[in-house]
Amino acid sequence: MEVRKHPTHKRTWIIVVVLLVGLSFIPLVWGLSIRDQGGVQELFDLLVIVYIFLLGSAFVVMIAFSYLGRCPVCGSLMFRFRSKTRHQLQFSCVRCNIVFDTGIEED
Repeated sequence: MEVRKHPTHKRTWIIVVVLLVGLSFIPLVWGLSIRDQGGVQELFDLLVIVYIFLLGSAFVVMIAFSYLGRCPVCGSLMFRFRSKTRHQLQFSCVRCNIVFDTGIEED
């Protein structure tokens, strides 16, 4: 199998996670400011629920990006590939017979 560097996986993973985690702090900070001003309790509860939802979705996206990927050549769904020699996150495309290395280190 040919090994290539994946052109977009690492950048896309970082952008999505930073956006979701960053956006999840907006309702939290807004909710805390409303609570400190003696605001409406229902609005605070709603903002906390939105915060938990956004943070949870960031966690789901991180898990999905760790186990699934798209082939940049043919667009098919790729699954995680475990190499015995390299300890990096890799994905294998069965159609193209290519292993894509993301450059993300694994434990």
